[in-house]
Amino acid sequence: MNKKRIRVAILAVIMTVGCCLIHSSADLNAEETPRAAESVSRYRANDSLNSLRNALGLRTLAMDKALGSAAQAHTDYMYRALTSGQTERTDKEAFTGVDPLDRALYAGYGGQTVLEVCSGSTENYEQMLTVALHDPAWRYALLHPACASIGYGASSGYISMLLGVSDNLGWGPEAVFYPFAGQEEVGNCYLSRLQTVPDEVRLGSERGQIGEPVTFTYYVPNAQSLEARDVSFTLTETRTGRTLTCVLILPQDSFQLTQTIIAYPLSLYLSDTRYEAHLICGLFAEGEKIADIDETWSYTSSGPDSIGEVSTLAALKRMCGIFGVSSEMFPANWKPEAEYSDYSFNPRTALSRQVYRLAEDGVMTPEENSRLLPQEGITRQQTAVWMMRMMRKYQSQEYYSVEMSYTDTFQDINRCTEEGKDAVQRAYLLGLVSGQGGGVFSPDAYITEVEFETWMTALETMLAEADSAEGGE
Repeated sequence: MNKKRIRVAILAVIMTVGCCLIHSSADLNAEETPRAAESVSRYRANDSLNSLRNALGLRTLAMDKALGSAAQAHTDYMYRALTSGQTERTDKEAFTGVDPLDRALYAGYGGQTVLEVCSGSTENYEQMLTVALHDPAWRYALLHPACASIGYGASSGYISMLLGVSDNLGWGPEAVFYPFAGQEEVGNCYLSRLQTVPDEVRLGSERGQIGEPVTFTYYVPNAQSLEARDVSFTLTETRTGRTLTCVLILPQDSFQLTQTIIAYPLSLYLSDTRYEAHLICGLFAEGEKIADIDETWSYTSSGPDSIGEVSTLAALKRMCGIFGVSSEMFPANWKPEAEYSDYSFNPRTALSRQVYRLAEDGVMTPEENSRLLPQEGITRQQTAVWMMRMMRKYQSQEYYSVEMSYTDTFQDINRCTEEGKDAVQRAYLLGLVSGQGGGVFSPDAYITEVEFETWMTALETMLAEADSAEGGE
Protein backbone atom coordinates (compact mmCIF):
# COMPACT_ATOMS: atom_id res chain seq x y z
CA MET A 1 0.00 0.00 0.00
CA ASN A 2 1.16 3.54 -0.76
CA LYS A 3 2.93 4.82 2.35
CA LYS A 4 1.96 8.39 1.61
CA ARG A 5 -0.05 9.77 4.45
CA ILE A 6 -3.71 9.51 3.54
CA ARG A 7 -6.45 11.31 5.34
CA VAL A 8 -9.76 9.53 5.15
CA ALA A 9 -12.71 10.57 7.27
CA ILE A 10 -16.37 9.85 7.14
CA LEU A 11 -18.52 12.88 7.89
CA ALA A 12 -20.89 12.44 10.82
CA VAL A 13 -24.24 13.91 11.85
CA ILE A 14 -26.37 13.58 14.95
CA MET A 15 -28.52 10.52 14.45
CA THR A 16 -31.27 8.90 16.47
CA VAL A 17 -33.20 5.65 16.21
CA GLY A 18 -35.89 3.84 18.06
CA CYS A 19 -34.97 1.78 21.08
CA CYS A 20 -36.79 -1.19 19.53
CA LEU A 21 -33.95 -1.68 17.08
CA ILE A 22 -31.16 -2.03 19.63
CA HIS A 23 -30.10 -3.89 22.73
CA SER A 24 -30.48 -1.10 25.24
CA SER A 25 -28.09 -0.59 28.10
CA ALA A 26 -31.15 -1.15 30.26
CA ASP A 27 -30.73 -4.85 29.43
CA LEU A 28 -27.57 -4.90 31.51
CA ASN A 29 -27.46 -5.91 35.14
CA ALA A 30 -28.76 -3.00 37.20
CA GLU A 31 -25.83 -3.34 39.59
CA GLU A 32 -23.22 -2.86 36.88
CA THR A 33 -21.42 0.43 36.93
CA PRO A 34 -21.61 2.81 33.94
CA ARG A 35 -18.04 1.82 33.07
CA ALA A 36 -18.94 -1.87 33.10
CA ALA A 37 -22.06 -1.20 31.01
CA GLU A 38 -19.94 0.73 28.49
CA SER A 39 -17.49 -2.16 28.30
CA VAL A 40 -20.23 -4.74 27.75
CA SER A 41 -21.83 -2.62 25.03
CA ARG A 42 -18.44 -2.14 23.35
CA TYR A 43 -17.70 -5.86 23.23
CA ARG A 44 -21.21 -6.67 22.04
CA ALA A 45 -20.96 -4.14 19.24
CA ASN A 46 -17.52 -5.38 18.25
CA ASP A 47 -18.75 -8.98 18.18
CA SER A 48 -21.74 -7.98 16.04
CA LEU A 49 -19.58 -6.03 13.62
CA ASN A 50 -17.07 -8.85 13.32
CA SER A 51 -19.85 -11.38 12.75
CA LEU A 52 -21.12 -9.24 9.91
CA ARG A 53 -17.65 -8.76 8.42
CA ASN A 54 -16.91 -12.49 8.66
CA ALA A 55 -20.20 -13.27 6.90
CA LEU A 56 -19.03 -11.02 4.08
CA GLY A 57 -15.62 -12.70 3.96
CA LEU A 58 -13.81 -9.72 5.53
CA ARG A 59 -11.07 -9.81 8.19
CA THR A 60 -11.85 -9.53 11.87
CA LEU A 61 -11.25 -6.22 13.64
CA ALA A 62 -9.06 -6.28 16.75
CA MET A 63 -9.49 -3.61 19.40
CA ASP A 64 -6.56 -1.21 19.39
CA LYS A 65 -5.56 0.74 22.50
CA ALA A 66 -4.26 3.80 20.61
CA LEU A 67 -7.35 4.01 18.42
CA GLY A 68 -9.49 3.62 21.54
CA SER A 69 -7.68 6.51 23.21
CA ALA A 70 -8.13 8.69 20.12
CA ALA A 71 -11.81 7.78 19.83
CA GLN A 72 -12.38 8.52 23.52
CA ALA A 73 -10.58 11.86 23.23
CA HIS A 74 -12.82 12.85 20.34
CA THR A 75 -16.03 11.95 22.18
CA ASP A 76 -14.80 14.04 25.13
CA TYR A 77 -14.25 16.91 22.70
CA MET A 78 -17.71 16.54 21.12
CA TYR A 79 -19.36 16.44 24.52
CA ARG A 80 -17.57 19.56 25.79
CA ALA A 81 -17.96 21.46 22.53
CA LEU A 82 -21.59 20.31 22.10
CA THR A 83 -20.97 19.35 18.50
CA SER A 84 -20.62 16.25 16.36
CA GLY A 85 -18.49 15.52 13.33
CA GLN A 86 -14.95 14.42 12.59
CA THR A 87 -13.23 17.84 12.70
CA GLU A 88 -11.98 19.56 15.86
CA ARG A 89 -11.13 23.23 16.35
CA THR A 90 -7.89 24.25 18.00
CA ASP A 91 -9.60 26.92 20.13
CA LYS A 92 -11.99 24.44 21.76
CA GLU A 93 -11.50 22.68 25.09
CA ALA A 94 -10.24 19.07 24.89
CA PHE A 95 -8.77 19.56 21.40
CA THR A 96 -6.37 16.71 20.48
CA GLY A 97 -6.18 16.91 16.67
CA VAL A 98 -7.93 18.54 13.74
CA ASP A 99 -8.89 15.33 11.97
CA PRO A 100 -9.12 11.62 12.88
CA LEU A 101 -5.62 10.77 11.66
CA ASP A 102 -4.10 13.61 13.68
CA ARG A 103 -5.76 12.30 16.81
CA ALA A 104 -4.81 8.69 16.08
CA LEU A 105 -1.13 9.57 15.54
CA TYR A 106 -1.15 11.70 18.70
CA ALA A 107 -2.45 8.67 20.64
CA GLY A 108 0.37 6.48 19.28
CA TYR A 109 -1.29 4.75 16.33
CA GLY A 110 1.28 3.42 13.86
CA GLY A 111 -0.73 3.37 10.63
CA GLN A 112 -1.28 6.02 8.00
CA THR A 113 -5.02 5.65 7.27
CA VAL A 114 -8.05 5.86 9.52
CA LEU A 115 -11.80 5.87 8.98
CA GLU A 116 -14.06 7.42 11.61
CA VAL A 117 -17.74 6.95 12.34
CA CYS A 118 -19.02 9.31 15.04
CA SER A 119 -22.34 10.61 16.30
CA GLY A 120 -24.12 12.47 19.06
CA SER A 121 -27.30 11.63 21.00
CA THR A 122 -26.63 7.89 20.84
CA GLU A 123 -27.35 5.60 23.77
CA ASN A 124 -24.59 3.01 23.35
CA TYR A 125 -22.25 1.34 20.84
CA GLU A 126 -24.85 -1.19 19.77
CA GLN A 127 -27.31 1.56 18.90
CA MET A 128 -24.58 3.44 17.05
CA LEU A 129 -23.70 0.34 15.03
CA THR A 130 -27.36 -0.20 14.11
CA VAL A 131 -27.65 3.40 12.92
CA ALA A 132 -24.36 3.33 11.03
CA LEU A 133 -25.12 0.15 9.10
CA HIS A 134 -28.27 1.77 7.71
CA ASP A 135 -26.18 4.53 6.14
CA PRO A 136 -24.16 3.89 2.95
CA ALA A 137 -21.39 6.31 3.97
CA TRP A 138 -20.79 4.66 7.32
CA ARG A 139 -21.07 1.20 5.79
CA TYR A 140 -18.14 2.12 3.57
CA ALA A 141 -15.95 2.55 6.64
CA LEU A 142 -17.27 -0.31 8.77
CA LEU A 143 -17.00 -2.85 5.95
CA HIS A 144 -13.71 -1.67 4.46
CA PRO A 145 -11.70 -4.85 3.73
CA ALA A 146 -8.36 -3.21 4.58
CA CYS A 147 -9.35 -2.36 8.14
CA ALA A 148 -7.86 -4.64 10.80
CA SER A 149 -8.23 -2.66 14.02
CA ILE A 150 -10.77 -0.47 15.76
CA GLY A 151 -11.12 1.78 18.80
CA TYR A 152 -14.27 2.86 20.62
CA GLY A 153 -15.03 5.96 22.66
CA ALA A 154 -18.14 7.22 24.44
CA SER A 155 -18.97 10.35 26.44
CA SER A 156 -22.51 11.16 27.59
CA GLY A 157 -24.25 10.05 24.41
CA TYR A 158 -21.43 10.89 22.00
CA ILE A 159 -19.92 7.87 20.24
CA SER A 160 -16.83 7.40 18.07
CA MET A 161 -15.67 4.29 16.23
CA LEU A 162 -12.20 4.73 14.77
CA LEU A 163 -11.00 2.11 12.29
CA GLY A 164 -7.36 1.75 11.28
CA VAL A 165 -5.37 0.24 8.40
CA SER A 166 -1.75 -0.80 8.92
CA ASP A 167 0.73 -0.34 6.08
CA ASN A 168 1.85 -3.96 6.15
CA LEU A 169 -1.61 -5.34 5.33
CA GLY A 170 -1.55 -6.24 1.68
CA TRP A 171 -4.92 -6.50 -0.04
CA GLY A 172 -6.31 -6.37 -3.55
CA PRO A 173 -9.56 -5.17 -5.13
CA GLU A 174 -12.56 -6.56 -3.29
CA ALA A 175 -16.30 -6.30 -3.93
CA VAL A 176 -18.73 -6.04 -1.00
CA PHE A 177 -22.50 -6.34 -1.46
CA TYR A 178 -24.89 -5.04 1.19
CA PRO A 179 -27.48 -6.17 2.17
CA PHE A 180 -26.26 -9.69 1.51
CA ALA A 181 -27.69 -13.19 1.30
CA GLY A 182 -28.51 -14.61 4.71
CA GLN A 183 -28.42 -11.29 6.53
CA GLU A 184 -30.91 -10.99 9.37
CA GLU A 185 -33.45 -8.20 9.82
CA VAL A 186 -33.17 -6.30 6.54
CA GLY A 187 -35.96 -3.83 7.20
CA ASN A 188 -37.15 -0.48 5.99
CA CYS A 189 -35.03 2.61 6.49
CA TYR A 190 -35.93 5.99 7.98
CA LEU A 191 -34.57 8.81 5.82
CA SER A 192 -33.74 10.74 8.98
CA ARG A 193 -31.00 8.17 9.66
CA LEU A 194 -29.20 8.78 6.38
CA GLN A 195 -26.52 11.44 6.15
CA THR A 196 -27.11 12.59 2.59
CA VAL A 197 -30.35 11.73 0.81
CA PRO A 198 -31.03 12.79 -2.81
CA ASP A 199 -34.05 15.06 -3.20
CA GLU A 200 -35.78 12.58 -5.52
CA VAL A 201 -35.56 9.96 -2.77
CA ARG A 202 -37.20 12.22 -0.20
CA LEU A 203 -39.94 13.20 -2.64
CA GLY A 204 -40.54 9.62 -3.73
CA SER A 205 -40.48 8.02 -0.28
CA GLU A 206 -43.49 6.77 1.65
CA ARG A 207 -43.84 8.82 4.85
CA GLY A 208 -40.11 9.46 4.89
CA GLN A 209 -39.20 5.79 4.64
CA ILE A 210 -37.71 3.56 1.95
CA GLY A 211 -36.42 0.03 1.65
CA GLU A 212 -32.93 -0.55 3.00
CA PRO A 213 -30.43 1.12 0.59
CA VAL A 214 -28.55 -1.46 -1.48
CA THR A 215 -24.82 -0.86 -1.92
CA PHE A 216 -22.15 -2.37 -4.12
CA THR A 217 -18.65 -1.24 -3.14
CA TYR A 218 -15.56 -2.12 -5.14
CA TYR A 219 -12.70 -1.34 -2.78
CA VAL A 220 -9.48 -0.69 -4.70
CA PRO A 221 -6.11 0.10 -3.08
CA ASN A 222 -4.59 3.42 -4.17
CA ALA A 223 -7.65 4.29 -6.27
CA GLN A 224 -9.21 7.36 -4.74
CA SER A 225 -12.17 7.35 -7.14
CA LEU A 226 -13.91 5.08 -9.60
CA GLU A 227 -16.34 5.68 -12.45
CA ALA A 228 -19.17 3.30 -13.32
CA ARG A 229 -20.30 3.25 -16.96
CA ASP A 230 -23.10 1.50 -18.86
CA VAL A 231 -24.87 0.73 -15.61
CA SER A 232 -27.89 -1.56 -15.44
CA PHE A 233 -29.43 -2.27 -12.03
CA THR A 234 -32.64 -4.10 -11.11
CA LEU A 235 -34.11 -4.95 -7.71
CA THR A 236 -36.82 -7.61 -7.90
CA GLU A 237 -39.33 -8.85 -5.37
CA THR A 238 -39.08 -12.57 -6.10
CA ARG A 239 -42.45 -13.46 -4.55
CA THR A 240 -44.39 -11.39 -7.10
CA GLY A 241 -41.78 -10.67 -9.77
CA ARG A 242 -42.31 -6.95 -9.22
CA THR A 243 -39.34 -4.69 -9.94
CA LEU A 244 -38.84 -1.89 -7.42
CA THR A 245 -38.20 1.64 -8.62
CA CYS A 246 -34.80 2.77 -7.34
CA VAL A 247 -32.82 6.00 -7.37
CA LEU A 248 -29.28 5.11 -8.40
CA ILE A 249 -26.21 7.05 -7.23
CA LEU A 250 -22.95 6.27 -9.05
CA PRO A 251 -19.47 6.68 -7.53
CA GLN A 252 -18.70 9.61 -9.83
CA ASP A 253 -21.82 11.35 -8.44
CA SER A 254 -20.79 11.18 -4.77
CA PHE A 255 -17.71 12.83 -3.29
CA GLN A 256 -18.13 10.82 -0.10
CA LEU A 257 -18.41 7.36 -1.61
CA THR A 258 -16.04 7.30 -4.53
CA GLN A 259 -16.04 3.50 -4.83
CA THR A 260 -19.71 2.71 -4.14
CA ILE A 261 -22.89 2.38 -6.18
CA ILE A 262 -26.01 3.10 -4.09
CA ALA A 263 -29.57 2.08 -4.96
CA TYR A 264 -32.34 3.68 -2.89
CA PRO A 265 -35.58 1.62 -3.26
CA LEU A 266 -38.56 3.98 -3.22
CA SER A 267 -40.88 1.20 -2.04
CA LEU A 268 -41.08 -0.27 1.44
CA TYR A 269 -40.06 -3.90 1.80
CA LEU A 270 -42.66 -6.57 2.39
CA SER A 271 -42.26 -8.96 5.30
CA ASP A 272 -40.35 -12.22 4.83
CA THR A 273 -39.80 -11.61 1.12
CA ARG A 274 -36.77 -12.47 -0.97
CA TYR A 275 -35.25 -9.60 -2.95
CA GLU A 276 -32.76 -10.09 -5.78
CA ALA A 277 -30.35 -7.38 -6.94
CA HIS A 278 -28.64 -7.57 -10.33
CA LEU A 279 -25.89 -5.15 -11.35
CA ILE A 280 -24.10 -4.86 -14.68
CA CYS A 281 -21.52 -2.14 -15.34
CA GLY A 282 -17.95 -1.36 -16.25
CA LEU A 283 -15.63 0.16 -13.63
CA PHE A 284 -12.98 2.67 -14.66
CA ALA A 285 -10.10 4.28 -12.76
CA GLU A 286 -8.34 7.26 -14.34
CA GLY A 287 -10.04 6.49 -17.66
CA GLU A 288 -8.93 2.85 -17.82
CA LYS A 289 -11.30 -0.07 -17.35
CA ILE A 290 -10.34 -2.12 -14.30
CA ALA A 291 -13.31 -4.50 -14.07
CA ASP A 292 -16.47 -5.74 -15.77
CA ILE A 293 -19.22 -6.29 -13.20
CA ASP A 294 -22.10 -8.72 -13.70
CA GLU A 295 -23.25 -9.68 -10.22
CA THR A 296 -26.47 -11.00 -8.71
CA TRP A 297 -27.09 -11.22 -4.98
CA SER A 298 -30.19 -11.60 -2.82
CA TYR A 299 -31.46 -11.23 0.71
CA THR A 300 -34.66 -11.73 2.67
CA SER A 301 -36.42 -8.72 4.14
CA SER A 302 -38.11 -8.88 7.49
CA GLY A 303 -40.03 -5.79 6.40
CA PRO A 304 -41.85 -3.43 8.77
CA ASP A 305 -42.83 -6.25 11.13
CA SER A 306 -39.22 -6.71 12.22
CA ILE A 307 -39.56 -4.23 15.07
CA GLY A 308 -43.14 -5.00 16.07
CA GLU A 309 -44.68 -1.93 14.47
CA VAL A 310 -48.33 -0.93 14.82
CA SER A 311 -50.37 -0.54 11.64
CA THR A 312 -52.50 2.53 10.97
CA LEU A 313 -55.74 0.58 11.29
CA ALA A 314 -54.67 -1.13 14.50
CA ALA A 315 -53.75 2.24 16.02
CA LEU A 316 -57.05 3.84 15.00
CA LYS A 317 -59.03 0.88 16.32
CA ARG A 318 -57.30 1.09 19.72
CA MET A 319 -57.78 4.85 20.02
CA CYS A 320 -61.41 4.68 18.87
CA GLY A 321 -62.04 2.17 21.64
CA ILE A 322 -60.42 4.38 24.28
CA PHE A 323 -62.34 7.51 23.23
CA GLY A 324 -65.60 5.64 22.65
CA VAL A 325 -65.93 6.64 18.99
CA SER A 326 -69.29 5.32 17.85
CA SER A 327 -69.44 2.36 15.46
CA GLU A 328 -73.21 2.63 15.01
CA MET A 329 -74.67 2.35 11.54
CA PHE A 330 -75.02 5.52 9.50
CA PRO A 331 -78.44 6.48 8.12
CA ALA A 332 -79.54 4.55 5.04
CA ASN A 333 -77.92 5.72 1.80
CA TRP A 334 -75.36 7.82 3.73
CA LYS A 335 -72.12 8.37 1.84
CA PRO A 336 -68.94 10.18 2.94
CA GLU A 337 -68.06 13.42 1.20
CA ALA A 338 -64.70 11.90 0.21
CA GLU A 339 -63.07 8.50 0.57
CA TYR A 340 -59.52 7.27 0.99
CA SER A 341 -58.30 5.71 -2.24
CA ASP A 342 -56.93 2.69 -0.35
CA TYR A 343 -59.66 2.38 2.31
CA SER A 344 -63.14 2.79 0.88
CA PHE A 345 -66.13 3.22 3.16
CA ASN A 346 -67.68 -0.13 4.08
CA PRO A 347 -70.94 0.31 6.04
CA ARG A 348 -70.85 -3.35 7.13
CA THR A 349 -67.52 -2.98 8.99
CA ALA A 350 -67.46 -1.41 12.46
CA LEU A 351 -63.92 -0.03 12.13
CA SER A 352 -64.71 1.50 8.73
CA ARG A 353 -67.70 3.24 10.27
CA GLN A 354 -65.49 4.54 13.09
CA VAL A 355 -62.80 5.84 10.73
CA TYR A 356 -65.33 7.68 8.59
CA ARG A 357 -67.11 8.96 11.71
CA LEU A 358 -63.75 10.51 12.69
CA ALA A 359 -63.82 12.25 9.32
CA GLU A 360 -67.42 13.38 9.88
CA ASP A 361 -66.39 14.76 13.30
CA GLY A 362 -63.49 16.64 11.71
CA VAL A 363 -60.82 14.59 13.48
CA MET A 364 -59.37 13.24 10.25
CA THR A 365 -60.40 13.58 6.64
CA PRO A 366 -59.45 11.95 3.34
CA GLU A 367 -58.66 15.42 2.01
CA GLU A 368 -55.59 15.55 4.26
CA ASN A 369 -54.05 12.66 2.42
CA SER A 370 -55.88 10.71 -0.27
CA ARG A 371 -54.32 7.48 1.06
CA LEU A 372 -54.78 6.10 4.56
CA LEU A 373 -52.04 3.43 4.16
CA PRO A 374 -54.06 1.16 6.46
CA GLN A 375 -51.55 -1.69 6.82
CA GLU A 376 -48.43 0.46 7.04
CA GLY A 377 -46.84 1.34 10.35
CA ILE A 378 -47.80 4.59 12.07
CA THR A 379 -45.13 7.06 13.15
CA ARG A 380 -44.64 8.31 16.68
CA GLN A 381 -45.61 11.83 15.63
CA GLN A 382 -48.80 10.72 13.85
CA THR A 383 -49.82 8.71 16.92
CA ALA A 384 -49.50 11.82 19.08
CA VAL A 385 -51.37 13.96 16.51
CA TRP A 386 -54.37 11.63 16.27
CA MET A 387 -54.41 11.09 20.03
CA MET A 388 -54.53 14.85 20.67
CA ARG A 389 -57.11 15.47 17.93
CA MET A 390 -59.44 12.91 19.49
CA MET A 391 -58.81 14.31 22.97
CA ARG A 392 -59.61 17.83 21.80
CA LYS A 393 -62.84 16.61 20.18
CA TYR A 394 -64.04 14.09 22.76
CA GLN A 395 -62.22 15.03 26.01
CA SER A 396 -61.62 18.76 25.67
CA GLN A 397 -61.44 19.39 29.43
CA GLU A 398 -58.37 17.12 29.74
CA TYR A 399 -56.93 18.47 26.48
CA TYR A 400 -56.86 22.02 27.86
CA SER A 401 -55.83 20.96 31.39
CA VAL A 402 -52.16 21.82 30.75
CA GLU A 403 -50.59 25.16 29.94
CA MET A 404 -48.41 24.87 26.86
CA SER A 405 -44.72 25.57 27.47
CA TYR A 406 -41.51 24.49 25.73
CA THR A 407 -39.27 25.14 28.72
CA ASP A 408 -38.87 21.38 28.98
CA THR A 409 -39.15 19.52 25.68
CA PHE A 410 -37.38 17.16 23.27
CA GLN A 411 -34.16 18.12 21.52
CA ASP A 412 -35.64 17.27 18.11
CA ILE A 413 -39.10 18.82 18.64
CA ASN A 414 -38.50 21.16 15.69
CA ARG A 415 -38.33 18.15 13.37
CA CYS A 416 -42.08 17.83 13.88
CA THR A 417 -44.65 19.53 11.67
CA GLU A 418 -46.38 22.59 13.14
CA GLU A 419 -49.36 20.51 14.25
CA GLY A 420 -47.07 17.68 15.31
CA LYS A 421 -44.96 20.00 17.45
CA ASP A 422 -48.03 21.14 19.38
CA ALA A 423 -49.44 17.61 19.68
CA VAL A 424 -46.20 16.01 20.82
CA GLN A 425 -45.50 18.72 23.38
CA ARG A 426 -49.05 18.70 24.75
CA ALA A 427 -49.04 14.90 25.01
CA TYR A 428 -45.65 15.12 26.73
CA LEU A 429 -46.94 17.65 29.28
CA LEU A 430 -49.94 15.41 29.90
CA GLY A 431 -47.57 12.54 30.63
CA LEU A 432 -48.80 10.43 27.71
CA VAL A 433 -45.71 10.15 25.52
CA SER A 434 -42.01 9.64 26.13
CA GLY A 435 -38.77 10.01 24.20
CA GLN A 436 -36.35 7.40 22.94
CA GLY A 437 -33.43 8.25 25.20
CA GLY A 438 -30.94 11.08 25.01
CA GLY A 439 -33.71 13.68 25.09
CA VAL A 440 -34.98 12.89 21.59
CA PHE A 441 -38.49 12.01 20.40
CA SER A 442 -37.76 10.68 16.86
CA PRO A 443 -41.06 11.86 15.31
CA ASP A 444 -40.56 10.06 11.99
CA ALA A 445 -39.81 6.64 13.49
CA TYR A 446 -42.55 4.03 13.40
CA ILE A 447 -43.96 3.42 16.86
CA THR A 448 -43.44 -0.09 18.19
CA GLU A 449 -46.08 -2.27 19.82
CA VAL A 450 -44.46 -1.84 23.23
CA GLU A 451 -44.26 1.96 22.93
CA PHE A 452 -47.82 2.20 21.58
CA GLU A 453 -49.31 0.09 24.34
CA THR A 454 -47.42 2.12 26.95
CA TRP A 455 -48.89 5.35 25.55
CA MET A 456 -52.41 3.91 25.29
CA THR A 457 -52.28 2.59 28.87
CA ALA A 458 -51.24 6.05 30.09
CA LEU A 459 -54.11 7.56 28.10
CA GLU A 460 -56.66 5.11 29.50
CA THR A 461 -55.42 5.73 33.04
CA MET A 462 -55.63 9.51 32.67
CA LEU A 463 -59.15 9.43 31.23
CA ALA A 464 -60.31 6.93 33.89
CA GLU A 465 -58.97 9.18 36.67
CA ALA A 466 -60.66 12.18 35.07
CA ASP A 467 -64.00 10.33 34.90
CA SER A 468 -63.58 9.22 38.51
CA ALA A 469 -62.86 12.73 39.70
CA GLU A 470 -65.85 14.08 37.78
CA GLY A 471 -68.11 11.40 39.22
CA GLY A 472 -66.99 12.19 42.76
CA GLU A 473 -67.91 15.85 42.56
